[in-house]
Amino acid sequence: MSLCLVVGAAGLLGNKVYTSWQGGEIVGTSRREVPGFVVLDPLSSDSVEQVLRKYIPSVVVISGSQMTAPDECENHKELVYRVNVGGVANLLGGVKKCVPDAKIVYVSTDFVFSGDKLSNSGMHVEDDVPLPINKYGKSKLFAELVVQYSGLDYVIARVSRLYGYNGELGSHRGFAWSIVKQLENGKIPLEVVANQFGTPTLIDDVANALYLLLKAGVQGVYHVAGPQRLSNFGFAQILSQEFGYGSDVICPISAQEFASKTNQVALRPFDSSLDTSKIQMLGIVMHAPLQGVALMHKQMQRG
Repeated sequence: MSLCLVVGAAGLLGNKVYTSWQGGEIVGTSRREVPGFVVLDPLSSDSVEQVLRKYIPSVVVISGSQMTAPDECENHKELVYRVNVGGVANLLGGVKKCVPDAKIVYVSTDFVFSGDKLSNSGMHVEDDVPLPINKYGKSKLFAELVVQYSGLDYVIARVSRLYGYNGELGSHRGFAWSIVKQLENGKIPLEVVANQFGTPTLIDDVANALYLLLKAGVQGVYHVAGPQRLSNFGFAQILSQEFGYGSDVICPISAQEFASKTNQVALRPFDSSLDTSKIQMLGIVMHAPLQGVALMHKQMQRG
């Protein structure tokens, strides 16, 4: 691998990819001015082509510069498709024009699934038919299709319940950070949904897995997620225990009751956990939540 361009390098995952990249030279982009990053607006063809022609990347990782909050997406239906789908289409159009041999890595989500799969494990495999139930999931699925039919070499990496620490950039985003901050601010007891499930995924592991997938030269869809299916409640208990509050300060609440209390407008999948057998066959190992949260905590303590 030569130069890698990370679109959305100021985000939670994008910044971890940028700071831990093992594959040679790397350039990070952001829609706004951020020290150390190149400004790139995915919705502007001129902006995209200018950056691509300047750096000539052999790999383009699309991990950010998108709308990710489900309720925000539900409330801004036209904007979410313009940003999450139109932005990806514009990026790929620039790649085809300027660097057609570059490999695309598109980071997608477990929210492309409805979460209603009935099986012994409750976990989705890559070949399961996507059926998103909110605008965020639909926009990500449409973007996946744009990538798949682009004619470019690609890897689509679906992630679930991202968590981790990367300093000042992006770490305020995500479920885990929200739980820790609420506990720090004295919101005890803390109610967390007990009947929604995912596979919490450490951003350090995703960054490493993307590099290994590229190194292996594979193409297609891969589930890049943690190995353990957990409810939001169970994951919050692990976080609370690790950060010194004890697990008993986390109280279960149903998704329906929580949505009513917090005025959620977007539906969430009941169980969008991801099976990772496919990456395991490539020798890619992901941290279980207990170990991953401990690593996140140590990184936060070091600052």
